[in-house]
Amino acid sequence: MHGVPARLQTREDYERVHVAGLVGEADRRAAIRHLEGLLSGRWDYQFDRYLDEGEAPDGEAPEYIVLEQEDGRRRQERRAFAQGATIEILGYSESEVLAKIAELQEV
Repeated sequence: MHGVPARLQTREDYERVHVAGLVGEADRRAAIRHLEGLLSGRWDYQFDRYLDEGEAPDGEAPEYIVLEQEDGRRRQERRAFAQGATIEILGYSESEVLAKIAELQEV
């Protein structure tokens, strides 16, 4: 393998890039970015409720965000696990991905 592809689609792609980064055949930083993408892609925001004028959200970001709509209403959205996230589809756990990142950072 020469370098890291711009897009990884299968678990085997991620495994190959991980190993290539460990043995120096690919850019470790690029491999880490792909793995971090699996982690960040597992979250989505879902509508929670509308907030009254001046009302504070129920919690801090990133757990809660507030979006202002065109009509002036403020909607609170709450972070939730994204159904069908790539990490889930590929069968990785958060701890597996974090361990792969740690291995690449140690090399």
